[in-house]
Amino acid sequence: MNKEIKIYRGIIDKIDNKILEKLAERTAIVRLIGKIKTVNGLAVSDQKREKEMENSREQLAGELGLSRYFVKKL
Repeated sequence: MNKEIKIYRGIIDKIDNKILEKLAERTAIVRLIGKIKTVNGLAVSDQKREKEMENSREQLAGELGLSRYFVKKL
C-alpha cells in the first residue's frame, strides 16, 4: 500500500475514534437530561428544541460543505 495513503488512513482512524468518543459523551449527557426531566415531571421530548437543533445542524453542515441529508440522518 502507498505510504501516503496509509498515513491518511491512520489520520482518518483517529478522527473516527474522536467522533465516536464525542457521540458517547453526547449520549451520556442526553441520558442525564432525560433523568432530570423525568424527576421534574417534564416531557422528555421537546419538538420545538428538536426542530431548532435539526435546522441549525443542517445549516452548519451546509456551511461546512457537508451533505445536509447526511447530517440529518446522523
